[in-house]
Amino acid sequence: YRRIGLAVSRRFAARADNDWSGAFLAYQHHIPPSRRVPPLVTARWAADTFGAWYRQHQPEAVIIGDIRARDWLRRLGARVPRDVGLVHLEWSDELRGVAGIRQHAYFAGAAAVELIVEQLEHGERGIPALPKVVLVEGRWLNGRTVCSQKP
Repeated sequence: YRRIGLAVSRRFAARADNDWSGAFLAYQHHIPPSRRVPPLVTARWAADTFGAWYRQHQPEAVIIGDIRARDWLRRLGARVPRDVGLVHLEWSDELRGVAGIRQHAYFAGAAAVELIVEQLEHGERGIPALPKVVLVEGRWLNGRTVCSQKP
């Protein structure tokens, strides 16, 4: 895919401290302007808002945070994956068949508990002077919503 779009609600983006939209915008600076698709990060996550963005920018693939976008694409006459690829940022078992990234929320929660236990063992209380960030890498899961593209 050459023209990739990101479409998420503002609330969804904020849950990840805007890391996804930030990474997407950074990626845009490394590709030719003709391949750039402005991200849709909207307070109003609705079919008409998404549809207007999709019709205006015509991405070849869309990275989403809400599976309703798949139905909205169908209503717009776009066939997934023939006309547009679709990738979900927070893949879960309910999304079988959809390409996406499994975020491993269970392991992220376990890592947070380990961090708290470590602080307690060291007698630390309250907000740390130098907070730690723990990252559990997501894993790509292929699905029927993306396909191989010709170069």
